[in-house]
Amino acid sequence: RSRSAGTIRSISFELGGSYHEGDVLITLDDTIAQLNLRQLELQFETSLRDVESKEELFRRGGLSQTQLNQARASLDGLESQLEQAREAVSAAQITTPISGRIAEKSPNLVIGDQIQAGVQVGRIVDLESLRIVLSVGQNQVFALREGYPAEIRIRAPQGTITAEGTVRAVSAGSDRRTGSWQVVVEAPNPEPGLLRAGLSADVVIFNKDAPVQTLVPNGSLVYRDGSVGVFIVEDGAARLVPVEVLDQYGEQTALRSLDSTISLEGASVLVSGLARLRSGDPTVIRQ
Repeated sequence: RSRSAGTIRSISFELGGSYHEGDVLITLDDTIAQLNLRQLELQFETSLRDVESKEELFRRGGLSQTQLNQARASLDGLESQLEQAREAVSAAQITTPISGRIAEKSPNLVIGDQIQAGVQVGRIVDLESLRIVLSVGQNQVFALREGYPAEIRIRAPQGTITAEGTVRAVSAGSDRRTGSWQVVVEAPNPEPGLLRAGLSADVVIFNKDAPVQTLVPNGSLVYRDGSVGVFIVEDGAARLVPVEVLDQYGEQTALRSLDSTISLEGASVLVSGLARLRSGDPTVIRQ
């Protein structure tokens, strides 16, 4: 954004171009600002010499403390004006605050036209890193913490591009309009020349504090005689294993076997034909 009003003298940037921090994008006419700066510099130098001479007089007893303080106050005021004048000269050059590429350029920029203070002349983005803002629901926000690892997947014509990232922030409150919570995930950009701002991505966040649990499809659960179980396949036959439901994640259920002698890890679980199935019934698994 422009920091001051003025007449555009030159425009030195283009849409899509790469620029380094501090590069000049637009130069405004600074003729008056330069004249004002030179005048204040001369006034400041004169006032500085005046204060130095009065300090010497004060040491000799030829000047009162009040008179010396007035001279110093006048010098301080000129120094403040001088800093403002230098800032006005500096503001005549609109520079980029970061290194990156131009994502937007105002179509209203014309050499010779006036520009007002605070007007956005362009938008530059840092393509060396990715920043994705997600919206999650109440069940998900309980499982998220800052610092959790994340995997970012972006679909491109060249294939799926993957980046390893980190959860940087989880909002302390929900959005009043949507009722969801914002989560910020950041990662280094694996393809700065290809990936650009505004792309959509799939993000998987890994809860490193969560216990390892066995997951089965919700449709595999069998409710009989007031208890819950799943049918697994052992030696070509079905076997009903009583289980404890720990949690549900969408279409999957986390559970554990109530029989310590039976491990569900890696077992084949039946999901159809369960209504009349009994333990020991012969079972054929078709791939």
